[in-house]
Amino acid sequence: MSGMGTGIVIEEPRQKVFLVGVGRSGTSLLQAMLNAHSEVFFLPETGFFRKYVVTGKISQAVQQHGMSGLTDCLAKDARIKRLGPDLIGDIEKQGLLKDSADFEVADKLIYEFLHKSLHEGLHERITGDKDPKLIEHIDVLKSLWPTSKVIHIYRDPRDVLLSKKKAKWSQSQSNFGRLIANVAQFSMAAKAENKFGRSEIHTVRYESLINNPQSVLREICEWLDIKFEDRMLAHQKSAQELVFKDELQWKSEVLGPVLPSNTGKWQKELSTFEAEWTAQSCAQAMEAGSYESRAGNSAINRIKVLPLSLLVVCAAKLYTLYRSTSNCRLLRRLGN
Repeated sequence: MSGMGTGIVIEEPRQKVFLVGVGRSGTSLLQAMLNAHSEVFFLPETGFFRKYVVTGKISQAVQQHGMSGLTDCLAKDARIKRLGPDLIGDIEKQGLLKDSADFEVADKLIYEFLHKSLHEGLHERITGDKDPKLIEHIDVLKSLWPTSKVIHIYRDPRDVLLSKKKAKWSQSQSNFGRLIANVAQFSMAAKAENKFGRSEIHTVRYESLINNPQSVLREICEWLDIKFEDRMLAHQKSAQELVFKDELQWKSEVLGPVLPSNTGKWQKELSTFEAEWTAQSCAQAMEAGSYESRAGNSAINRIKVLPLSLLVVCAAKLYTLYRSTSNCRLLRRLGN
């Protein structure tokens, strides 16, 4: 049983798992593989926690406009609408938002109900939520759901940069912004792993996953206390359930077979400057993954990018501080 702090108690008999990572690090592939397991159920990526629980958007709308505020928020969200069920109608039937105390944490109540209602009647005992950017909120997740587990997948940051340059959703970003996100998010995940330990947070190296998927998936299954199933290696059908048409531009590879060659593309497609800048800035991830620098990079090239790398690291530290502070405010708002 999970107490919500508002007089409402929602059954939570299943193990909750969050799948996070720096964007373009393989979260969609791993989600499809895990979802293929008979005891694991993942919703398609909705971003609900990040968009609504973190911001308090629904709570504010409900406090100001009642149920019509809820309708206005969710009716405009294509990712929620495509899930199919009449979520708003179900919320009204269940009487989730009974009084003003419920309105203050409406986002969290609805997030819980969304997962519970879509899992209704299913036998899977593990329910998962995949959202790469939840890597910035691991402390919050563990505070709200102390028994939850987190899987963090990471990838060579140079391949991450290259992939972000190609993905439609991130093409408008600058390399500076992309690198700040990588440095800050990896740092937050590493800090959380040190805090909660490996029994609570499991780290996966993307390159290991695509080169030896069975071994990596067996490790994850053992960590989750479930038996490995061969069907996890044939993840394509599972991917079709999770990926929607508007996501195909950056998720289409998930629908095909695992490609061991999908690594090291940065060596041909990034400039020497971009590769060295990324390697210097993302030193923590480079060391964690034992990623080698480009052979032949001269001392002159390394010196050229040093000021920019230092700027990225400093900006990432400021962003990490901001996120830590905002997470503390979020937990206070939610009564934790």
